[in-house]
Amino acid sequence: MQTLTIAEAVRNNRKGFYLYNRIILPFKGQVLKLIIHDDIHIDFAYDEDIEVSQDPQNTSIYLRGIRLDKFIDSYKTIKLVCAEWDADLTDASNHIKLICKIQDQHCVMISKPDENTLFIE
Repeated sequence: MQTLTIAEAVRNNRKGFYLYNRIILPFKGQVLKLIIHDDIHIDFAYDEDIEVSQDPQNTSIYLRGIRLDKFIDSYKTIKLVCAEWDADLTDASNHIKLICKIQDQHCVMISKPDENTLFIE
């Protein structure tokens, strides 16, 4: 199976998956920033609450202390700034904003924000 880019995953409406406190995204990418509740996480190497890992097909985000099923039927979302796995991170045009909405049946809807979405940079 071919690894999807972030752009392909969003364009093809690919869904992510969650289990308890782990989000599994359907692409291998680099996570630069994670916004959850009012917290902004950017340094994953030293963050005790967040761990990011990749395998050849997916990116996983472990959110320690957060039960993702509490987000179902809520206005709460998880916002990410990502880049493709092989992207130049110093070029801001490679940064991709995403919104993850937790739904029933362990589903994570992934979309790009619209112009009305507040997205702290």
